[in-house]
Amino acid sequence: MRVSEMVDLTPKMVPGRRQLRVLTLTPFYPSVEDGSQGGFVAEPLRWMEPGNVENQVIAVQPFYRGRLHGVTSEFTSKWETYFSLPGNLGLPTAGSFLASGLLRSVRNMHRLGAFDLIHAHGALPCGHAAMVISRKLGIPFVASVHGLDVFSSNHAGRAATGWCRRVS
Repeated sequence: MRVSEMVDLTPKMVPGRRQLRVLTLTPFYPSVEDGSQGGFVAEPLRWMEPGNVENQVIAVQPFYRGRLHGVTSEFTSKWETYFSLPGNLGLPTAGSFLASGLLRSVRNMHRLGAFDLIHAHGALPCGHAAMVISRKLGIPFVASVHGLDVFSSNHAGRAATGWCRRVS
């Protein structure tokens, strides 16, 4: 098939259709400190804009890793830290801590313009946090897992494996 024969799969803006608002919650996103991190999350956001999708991003990491700074981009994005126990034992509890730390700001953002969906990257902690926030605010959520995230419960160690499986 020639390139000229390929179908254009770029979403098209439909006049009169309300804009879809998506909150992306991710530990993978470019930062001033590492501009190449999370490109696989950041790049597809651009592809959605012509389809009338507005994305806002909250990128997260545990407090003990320090605070990163968001890169200048066309999307509203910010880096937040959350409490987590270091090591594998913190994995099954991190989503609860993340959700409680973000709930107030997500609620305020949602009041300014209602989110239609929360898209979490990674089952733990973002998927778990999205589930908690979804229940509190009535916003549907979806979680995408990437690479080794699928096996997070296997890496948690004996004490936390079953707990991680249940939370995931």
